[in-house]
Amino acid sequence: MSPATTARKIDDLLSKAQKSLKRKRYFEAERMAGEALLLARQERDYQRMATIIRPLQKARQARLALAVDIGRVTILNAPFTEGDEIEPGAYLIRPPMVGVDGRRFRLAAFAMDVPVAVLRGYYHLSINASRQERGVFLPCQREKQRIEDWDEIAILHEGLDRIIRP
Repeated sequence: MSPATTARKIDDLLSKAQKSLKRKRYFEAERMAGEALLLARQERDYQRMATIIRPLQKARQARLALAVDIGRVTILNAPFTEGDEIEPGAYLIRPPMVGVDGRRFRLAAFAMDVPVAVLRGYYHLSINASRQERGVFLPCQREKQRIEDWDEIAILHEGLDRIIRP
């Protein structure tokens, strides 16, 4: 494919991604923006890559917001198998599962257009009473607190600020 043809294809994908964002079709927008980014990277068109990043980020943030707004946290400590039904919501991946398991789960949910927020590892909830009982996910290396014992879980990520009750 010639550079001019590739540039037109990238611009067309970007335009479609932006239209999908306006129609609130976040999965479609992310797929198109991701494909446009891949093509721009292959062509080493860094100007177009910079233009694509913002719609891609907006689509991912919106998809994550959909997952968190469900208000349900599911703790996964057993491997996900292909064909399992995935419900929208937030998922905490714990040992013996590892990061690759969380990625596989997230990609399977994405392929099914199911909004999920996937976090891996042990976490503890930090409550700051002076900020109206707001919490933050903090990676915890030394203290391994049981997630099931939490009263609430707060997720602060990419402009999202949600409290979820397990």
